[in-house]
Amino acid sequence: MRKQIPKIIIYILLLLTVFIAYQLMMKVDSGELIVNRGVADPSEHYDMSRERARIHAIDWEYYPEHLYTPEDFASGNTIEPIYSVNENPAAFGTYRVTVHLPTGKTYGMAGRSFLFSQRTFINDEMAGEIGSPGTTAKTTVPRTSMYTYYFTPQTDKTEIIFQVSDFQMADGGGAYSFSIGEAPMIQSFRLHRQSGSLAVTGCLVMVALLFAGMFIFFSRRRYFLWYAMIALMIAVRGLFIGDKPIMEFMQNLNWYTAIRIEYVSLILIVVFAVLYFRELYRNTMPKPVFYTLLGISAVYALLVLVTEPLFFSIFNFYYAFLWVITALWVLMRLAMGIKKGGVERLFVFIGLLCFVAAAVNDQIQYTFTFYPQFENSITVGMLLFVFMNMLALLFGFVKTETALHESTQKSEILAAKAALYTKMNHDIRTPLTAISNYAQLITEQLREGKSDEQTIADMKIIRSEAERLADMASNALHSSEGGNDPETLDMTVIARQMQGIFCGQMKFSGRTLTAAIPNKLPPIWGSASELTRLLWNLLDNAVKHSGHGAVHISAVSDGDIVTVSIADEGVGIAPELLPKIFDSGVSGTGGTGLGLPICREIARKYHGDVTIESEPGKGTTAMVTLPVYYGGKTDE
Repeated sequence: MRKQIPKIIIYILLLLTVFIAYQLMMKVDSGELIVNRGVADPSEHYDMSRERARIHAIDWEYYPEHLYTPEDFASGNTIEPIYSVNENPAAFGTYRVTVHLPTGKTYGMAGRSFLFSQRTFINDEMAGEIGSPGTTAKTTVPRTSMYTYYFTPQTDKTEIIFQVSDFQMADGGGAYSFSIGEAPMIQSFRLHRQSGSLAVTGCLVMVALLFAGMFIFFSRRRYFLWYAMIALMIAVRGLFIGDKPIMEFMQNLNWYTAIRIEYVSLILIVVFAVLYFRELYRNTMPKPVFYTLLGISAVYALLVLVTEPLFFSIFNFYYAFLWVITALWVLMRLAMGIKKGGVERLFVFIGLLCFVAAAVNDQIQYTFTFYPQFENSITVGMLLFVFMNMLALLFGFVKTETALHESTQKSEILAAKAALYTKMNHDIRTPLTAISNYAQLITEQLREGKSDEQTIADMKIIRSEAERLADMASNALHSSEGGNDPETLDMTVIARQMQGIFCGQMKFSGRTLTAAIPNKLPPIWGSASELTRLLWNLLDNAVKHSGHGAVHISAVSDGDIVTVSIADEGVGIAPELLPKIFDSGVSGTGGTGLGLPICREIARKYHGDVTIESEPGKGTTAMVTLPVYYGGKTDE
């Protein structure tokens, strides 16, 4: 854990740097311009050529239930205005604000459109229309997006009029503030806002693709999938809220479709978040709460899809209240387990806390039509949720994979030890069998009083096999430290040694072992102990399976190859078994099935091979081929 702290700190610093850069990119304005009874004068406080000013929707003139034009104001045919903006606004109405600006320059104004249709007039001319405000639901065409208008005032007073209507949503309409400045400043403002929104969407989509890919490779970790879907839904929702960049790029997108996608994306974020936390921390959410929230989400999503916005928006506050309460419960459960869960759980806790804060801000904006001072807190809060959870998941994933790797290494070591012990058991039995057989042979000789030179020779074999047994123990230790030391060898010496050992056994059982071994063979490269073990295993197999027949050992050299053959006159190997005879554990007589695989492994270690030829009822021949060694470098 301590080793990871520097990496975590670096990640958090990097994350903070990214968010600071995002905030600077999305920075609203230099300051707030105070409006007094519908009049604002930015020239007293701001240089419009280098700064932008934010004109908040406070103390504007408001004319409820009337859609006034500049001509109406010029003629004085209006009611008395209300200056308490955004408190119980009517379904339609008119806002007016007068801004004092120097003449002779081109200015711009930009902001989010009013909820949910807007027509704008600047100095007696219509600057633009988003949707179409009307006095009834039938005559109103809803639409929302960012707007940017440019104008050149002819007098020092610029009159800005907004006609607005909202018959579509139950949570009411309201006025949004706007930025004002000289044209280049507004152009820069719009470019930064668009770039920031698209950069956030791109990052979220990349995160979603990353964890979707991780789920494909680690499908048992379903929380990767749920997390990917959360990131994707936040990306989708980001296109439909705030600046609503989707509405600028898709001019023909129907408002009703857009508002449904906006609501459904929020519901899906909640659903996937519930699945994510349920999968990641099962004890954080009881089953009844889990299934109840999923069921309510499904019903609400169905309402959004099949009913009008005026109806389904009624339930927005209650649905948000329900899942925020659930999130607070999960937060409490996470906080209780932070000490035990470690740094991953702490990151998840911080991320969810940011998510809840963003949701509360979101709900305030939607329910009370209040324009927050920190208008990007929704996006920032959701981004913090995504990236803090990404850090937690990656940190936990690395820790889990490290533990799994260590566990796998331990399993491989244990498996290697088991294989070594099995081979040692197989190899040790052969000299012990020889010692037992020769001891039995000597015992019979002593009983019959036939102690002679052969008895001494047999005792020497017992001694030789005992020494070989001791060498095996020493070689096993040596192998664990790097292996048996290879050297140049003459297979004649090893073959004659094996002939001498097994000749007595064959004689004791009334059978014969014949040999055709030359006085000298070309040198080969290998370990004496391993090649001895190889020939021992092959001769031991031949002796065991020769029945009452003879065994023959021969050695020849043919060009660059030395071949040692061991043939018996036994029952042979079944044809169906012969192709699998070198597979570990395969035996036709109930043995361990390790001898032949060990023999081939040793031969191939020194660039040779072992082959078997057999004919049922006639016997088997095992051939060991090894390359002649001419000196120089080898792979060993």
